[in-house]
Amino acid sequence: MNRVDGFYERRDETTFESTPATAGPWGPQAQHAGPPSALLTGEIERHHVADGQRLGGVSVDILAPIPVAPITVTTSVVRPGRRTALIQATGVVGERPVLSVRAWRLARVDDDYPAVDPTPPVLDTDPDHAQDGGVIPGANTDGYLAATQFRFTTGSFAEFGPAAAWGRSLCALVAGEEPSPWQRVLILADSSSGMSLAAHPGRFPAINADLHVVLHRDPVGDWIGIDAVTHSMPGHGAAAYARLSDTTGLIGTCAQTLYASTVR
Repeated sequence: MNRVDGFYERRDETTFESTPATAGPWGPQAQHAGPPSALLTGEIERHHVADGQRLGGVSVDILAPIPVAPITVTTSVVRPGRRTALIQATGVVGERPVLSVRAWRLARVDDDYPAVDPTPPVLDTDPDHAQDGGVIPGANTDGYLAATQFRFTTGSFAEFGPAAAWGRSLCALVAGEEPSPWQRVLILADSSSGMSLAAHPGRFPAINADLHVVLHRDPVGDWIGIDAVTHSMPGHGAAAYARLSDTTGLIGTCAQTLYASTVR
């Protein structure tokens, strides 16, 4: 992949050109869900979040494979409110909705509210001393994997089982625009299941249908820590969970519902 300035280029107020950097690990035609989740969330912030407000939780539903193609984003208020409001964004490619994001907009906690945040950094190794993480078996290493950097403290993309890593984006989300703290998290959080695969994805694929992220505070800096585990139970289901941090401590959690199957 040639170097790009962002995962997207803004065409107009609502439409974005998807660059090759959005292509996911399973092929160059479909996007990794991280960048579009961050894109839609950013449009919610741009249109609906004012000073003294923040997003507390974001829920992403992946409605269809997301082509590497122009995507149009619209937002609407589902539940209005001064201190709490539910905002929705929808991403459409062609005539087809491919991604839906709902976010709770909340008033920021008052300055005199008790501070309870005793958790030290989730990862016990800083990014400079962590290790590059190899490659997911059979993955497309251009696109998203070339536009992000993951440095592992335990596990790796080439191994199966729980893993912990620092991640950051190597390009802007939208060329020429500064990503918000929430956007920096969402570009990476969708990789939780991919970095903690339970088994070989060619034989036992597990694809996430959604992503739920809750942050009790905004991250500081570019590096986001992800401490991830995937659980699967024959005859039942599969899910991935992760604790999220920056270099100073815990910032939140995320979860993904996985569609898991056996290739026969």
